[in-house]
Formats: sequence, C-alpha cells, structure tokens
Amino acid sequence: MTARGKQVKLQTLSVEREIFCYDRRILSESKAASIPTTPNPSSYTPKPAPDNLSNQSNLQTWQNLFRDRRFWAFELAKRCSEILKKVHKQDDEAIIVQRSAAIAVENVKQHVGNLRPKYEDAKAWADHVLEDQSYLLGQWEALVGKYASIPVIRDLGSCLRGAPAGPYESNSNNESVSNMRLHDFIEVAQLTKEVSAGENISRSFKDRNNNMTTAFEDAVRNAYGIVESFGQDANLSDSDINEQANRLMEEVEAVSKKIDADYQHVLRLSNSQKSIAQISRTALLHSRNLIPSLLQTAAEVNKLHKRSSERKNHSMASAVQYLQDISAIESAIAQVHSRLGGLDVSGEDGQVFDTLGSVIRLPYTYGMLLVECVRRIEWTEKITTDSSTLVEEVATFKEEEEKRRKKWLKDMGGAVDLGPINEMSLSIDINVLVDKQKWPNVSRKDISNYLQTLKDMKGFEECVKEIEVA
Repeated sequence: MTARGKQVKLQTLSVEREIFCYDRRILSESKAASIPTTPNPSSYTPKPAPDNLSNQSNLQTWQNLFRDRRFWAFELAKRCSEILKKVHKQDDEAIIVQRSAAIAVENVKQHVGNLRPKYEDAKAWADHVLEDQSYLLGQWEALVGKYASIPVIRDLGSCLRGAPAGPYESNSNNESVSNMRLHDFIEVAQLTKEVSAGENISRSFKDRNNNMTTAFEDAVRNAYGIVESFGQDANLSDSDINEQANRLMEEVEAVSKKIDADYQHVLRLSNSQKSIAQISRTALLHSRNLIPSLLQTAAEVNKLHKRSSERKNHSMASAVQYLQDISAIESAIAQVHSRLGGLDVSGEDGQVFDTLGSVIRLPYTYGMLLVECVRRIEWTEKITTDSSTLVEEVATFKEEEEKRRKKWLKDMGGAVDLGPINEMSLSIDINVLVDKQKWPNVSRKDISNYLQTLKDMKGFEECVKEIEVA
C-alpha cells in the first residue's frame, strides 16, 4: 500500500516514494507464531579502567597510565557506538513496523468510509420496502371488508386485471349496480394465499435486513475499536530511544575526548615536582569523575539496547495482532457487501406485493376506470355529433360549388366545352364507425355517486382527492 493507506496502482508505481508490503502469511495465527524476534542482547561489560602506577614520582609512569586510560576510554566509546548503532537500527525498524500498522488501520477506515454510504442507501431502501410491505399486509383485510359496502357497475369487472371470472355482460341500464360490490372484483381465496406468501416473504426480507444491519454495525464497531486502540497504543509507544542514544553517544565522546585531551597535555609537561602534582590531581579527577561517568554511561547503553530490542519485539507482535484483527474486519466488510448485494426482492416475490397493492388501490383504480369510461363515451358522442355537422357543411359547400360552375359555363356563352372534366372531381365521404364492443353505459352521475360513497365511508380521503383532480 501507499503511505496514504491506498492500494498501489501499477500506473502510479513509478511516482510512489514509499511502498509498504505485507506478508499475507502472518495473517494466520499459526504462521504468526513463527515470526522471528530479536533476542535479548548480551550486556557489554567494560574492562576495569587502568590503575597501575608503579612509581608516583616518575613522569613516564604517569604518561603510561594516561595512555592506557585513553585507550580504555576509546575502546569503551567504540563499543558503545556499535551498540548504539544497533539501537538506532532497531528503533527505526520498530517505527517502520508501527507505520505499516498505522497505514493498515487507515486503510480499514477508508473501507468503512466507502461502505457506509452504500449501506445507508440500501438500509433506507430496505426500510421503505418493509414499511410498504407492513402497510399492505396490515391494511388489506380491513379495506377488503369495506369493499363489501361499495356498489359498482358489473360491466366494468371485465376491465380489471385479476378480477374473478364472471358474467360481466353488457348491462345498458346498470341494474346490477345495487347488487354488485367492489368486493366481488376480488378473488378472496387467491388473495388469502398471496397474503400468506407475503408474510413469509416479508419475514425473510426483514431477517436479511436485520442481519445486514447487525453485520455492518459489528464491522464498524470493531473497525473503530481497532482505530481507537491503535491510537492509544501509538501514544503510549512514542519513543525517545533515538534521542537518548544520541545523548549517550555525545556523553561518551565528550568524556573520551576529555581523557584524550588530558593525555595530550600530560605528554607536554616537563619532569618536575610541580608537573607530577598537577598530573596526580588530574588522574584523581579521572578516577573519581570521568571513569565512573563512562562506566555509568555504558550501563545506560546496555539498558537502552535491551529496551530497544523489547520495543521492536513488542511493535512486531502488536502489529501482527492488529493485522490479523484488520484481516478479520475486512472479511466482515466483504460479508456486508455480499449481504448488500443479496438484499433484494425477486420478481416473483415482488409480484405478490404488487397483487396486494392492486387490491388496496382498487377503489382508486375503479374510480379512474369510471372517469375514463365517461371520457371515452363523451368523446365518442362528440365525434359522432361533430361528424354529422361536418357532413352537412361539406354538402352545402358542394352545392354552392355546383351552382358557381353552372353560372360560369353560362357566362362563357358556349365558348368552352369541358366535356367529362366538368364533373365534380372531388368526392368526400365521411362515415363514423362505432365498435361493436361498447363501453358500459356510465355517466358523470355514476362518478359522483361513487365518490360520495367513499366520502361517507371515511378512510378514502386521499383516494377521493386523486380521482377528483383526474
């Protein structure tokens, strides 16, 4: 992955300054146990500082002592430098491991961020579907009971899809209105089966919706739990090891250089009692201050070396654990995506609720059928009337034209002979053919009576409004 927590793309590989690679094998607990750890380092124990002085009055003896201490100090500084380099290396490796884990955690946050809008859209849609299903399953029985009190025109039954087969013959005087009810347009036995199937479908869909919600909430909770836990661990594991290593190295170098400088100074002194006394005081200062300081610093270097090894091992173990947890969360997120894809209503299941919906919308459907019936009847009547008027107007035009032509021939005084072309060349034939299958005899009064029935029964206010504005 990139340092931004995104998957590396081949087309941008050349411009990536850092790439973090992960071994999938460590995601297995059995494989993770075999990850090598850094063993506890062996402590460095400096040799005792030189303290041999055979003749305190001899300058050469003092110079040899200072030379040996200088060599001892440089050797100690060299060994401390080697150890501190290992400390720097281990701490840098621990930081890289921590960064790798941090990037993996950031990647999980991005996965959750990408999943959330998809889940919210699916959840909103599923809740809306369940709300519609609940309404249909909860309202159909009461509504169908009211349908038994709504008079209808028998002839319109043949126009309703799904209405039971019956004698819907034409009835011009609508005598069937009084004994035919909206309830009779419903196959009750079939509707009962559809309701039973719908209840099972809705129950199954609700379970899938709940399972999807639970899976999403668990994945998000676990993801943000890891994010929070990692943040706390990162704050606690902030390290100053590199800074301490630099400080210790500076102390070792400073003391070693001081011993070296004193040795160089001793070499320049003359062999006199005054020089011997000065050298003795300097040697005593080394024994009381500088040499113990170097030994103490070496001990601190050992402690820091051990601490850096432990920190690296802890960082690796912690990172492996986080990566395993992240892998489990990514699997859970993949399952949520799968549940999102499977949260649908099949065509067959949807048809069940379409049937229930058509039953609940039956008062509106029937009312709109009445309105359409009246509109078509009135349109037919208008066309029939208008066509009769048009026939009369065309006949008048034709008669006037024939009179004009006769007058024109007379005015020409026999100078022209039109022969056959003098006949009327334009023939207009207007016929209105009415289909044998006529619409039922429905009037605006039937619509008014139907709407009044719905108003009197209550509960159909929206239906009435929609029909009235149609």
